[in-house]
Amino acid sequence: MGVFNSIRKAFGRTDTVVQQAPIQFIGFELGGRHYTIDFSADDYASNAYNSCGTLKTVVNRNALAMANGSWWISDQDTNDMADRYPDIMQRLAAPNPYQSFQEFIIELEVYRQLYGECYVYFAAAEGKGVQNAYAWWAIAPNRVTITSHRNKLAAERGDITYSIDGNVSVPEEKMLHIRDVNVDTNLWPVIDRKANRVYSVRNAINNLILAEEALFAINKDRGALGILSNSAEDAAGHIPMTDTEKEAIQSKFANAYGLAAGQWKVIVTDANLKWQPMTMSVKDLQLLEGMQKNEQSICDVFNYPYELLSDTRGVTYANKREAEKAMYEDFVIPMSRIYAEAFTRALQLKDAQFMIDFSHLSFMKAADKDKADAFAKNATAVLDLYQRGIISREEARLKLEYDEDIKGQTMFSEAGEGGTGAQEAR
Repeated sequence: MGVFNSIRKAFGRTDTVVQQAPIQFIGFELGGRHYTIDFSADDYASNAYNSCGTLKTVVNRNALAMANGSWWISDQDTNDMADRYPDIMQRLAAPNPYQSFQEFIIELEVYRQLYGECYVYFAAAEGKGVQNAYAWWAIAPNRVTITSHRNKLAAERGDITYSIDGNVSVPEEKMLHIRDVNVDTNLWPVIDRKANRVYSVRNAINNLILAEEALFAINKDRGALGILSNSAEDAAGHIPMTDTEKEAIQSKFANAYGLAAGQWKVIVTDANLKWQPMTMSVKDLQLLEGMQKNEQSICDVFNYPYELLSDTRGVTYANKREAEKAMYEDFVIPMSRIYAEAFTRALQLKDAQFMIDFSHLSFMKAADKDKADAFAKNATAVLDLYQRGIISREEARLKLEYDEDIKGQTMFSEAGEGGTGAQEAR
């Protein structure tokens, strides 16, 4: 190739022939690599939460739904017991100096969904019990280390110790550990950090990230369009571009040409270029269909109705209300009972328990109205049977789900077939 280089130098060309010049691409900030979550890393849960919009939406909405519950302390007959626990009632108003109780519950719920567990540290003064704690703190599970001296079957209270950030030791009685609804088959109090909801949908999360990146690339750079190559030749053959020429063409194409307002729609250049298209139909990519399937997978794993996401089609207002009602009945309220039982146990309430009430929500009020209407219709039918003497008063109470023991005498309506006064039970 030295002879041809000498010819080019004689005609004013100073560049040398490069036999295998590397292809240069436009618009790849990561050098052609795509951003995905590394699920082998310890911080994958928080990275996925911060990087995948669908995951963050579902987790946050579930947490907000749990925070809708009203917490109070009652006895077995639902009588208010707040006066017996003034310090705890203060924490239900403000668990710590920096959070409201709703913010505190939201943080706990986010941790539980992302990590499969959550922790509450009851900060109490020396010599004080957890009922007198001056602050409740939600602790991120990845900051907690558990040390157990026995397996789960033989463990007693006090056999487990906790440490926060490896240097703050916390006794067992001052730390509440709430697990997700995963089945734990290990005889050890430490759960597998990958046995959580996020890890189970790791492929769906990365698929969504890649699909969103592809849509962004199509909007920003018009997608993967093709190759602009130099077709100039001389007597010696193909004439390669200089680095300066390549940079000038790439700069103009990347910054000046495009579909946005103010950008060129036609390239005008004196370079001898050849265009090789490499485009693919957006419809053939089926990005939106793939995103929808992955979103549904995340919703299913996190018990969030897909109908409540904003990008659904063909979903009516009635469908959304029914989906919201089902979410509370099948997931939020059962999970709230786990919270109530865990706090009752950890705070050692005597003859009292935490109750989490959702009856103030609109769909719960509608459900109560439906129950009242059904009861009224049933009561009317039962009353008619009683007045006809077909059933007794005690049988009528049973049909209305009132407790009643029928022994010996039973009362029929005087106007009915049973005659007057009390008669023997038939």
